Amino acid sequence: MYAKTNDTSDPFGIKCGLSGRSSANLVFGDAYNLYVTPVTQIPGQAPVLRWFSANVVAEVSHSARLECVFSGYDPLQPLPTITWSLEDGTVISTNQKYNVSSNGRCLIIYKLSEQDEITYSCQARNTIGESEIHPVFLNVTSKPIFYENKAPKDVTVSQNKHVTIPCEARSASRETPPSPAVWYVNARQIGPHTNRNKIIVKANSLTIKSVQKPDDIMCVVCIVSNSVGQTMGEACVNVI
Repeated sequence: MYAKTNDTSDPFGIKCGLSGRSSANLVFGDAYNLYVTPVTQIPGQAPVLRWFSANVVAEVSHSARLECVFSGYDPLQPLPTITWSLEDGTVISTNQKYNVSSNGRCLIIYKLSEQDEITYSCQARNTIGESEIHPVFLNVTSKPIFYENKAPKDVTVSQNKHVTIPCEARSASRETPPSPAVWYVNARQIGPHTNRNKIIVKANSLTIKSVQKPDDIMCVVCIVSNSVGQTMGEACVNVI
């Protein structure tokens, strides 16, 4: 909070309030009286970091919010200038990807990708001096991500041919690998012990041997999970 007043006659009360994303209610804390004492001169102070958003975790394609809060006093510049930078030192400005708001205190990053998992930095300046550069790491997570051309897709195959449906996925960088795929054929779960003469189930693929019409016209679903969530792929097999 920044208060600008020269009224020394009476104290005035202040409160701070908090609200959450899941509730529109504003919850107030205790009330305090602010007394204004006249002084001839207040010494200036360079900005000092007081709080930052640590352990920020956000999911791919979502947004992330980073914050740095600084103290300091400058009679010529009541609020310090806060700068956010990328790892290579590039200063971040507001555009379609980034939004620097709240007098520079907040950095919002839109449409996250794995490449956004880096260490950002914040620094504040006023006419008295500047703060140290402070690192703020963003951890970008994701549900399993299918490798290119490794997601299930519809297929048309001739009779007596074998058909293999892939379901190969990975987690985001530095995340725990996903579990083996769980398979469903025509809404019925199948496993490694399913009739091996007809269907071979592996960790990341399902093979149907010597397909026949109409028995092997089917729809297949695979589900891959990791610590963030599940990813589902589906495909239908048409036999001609």
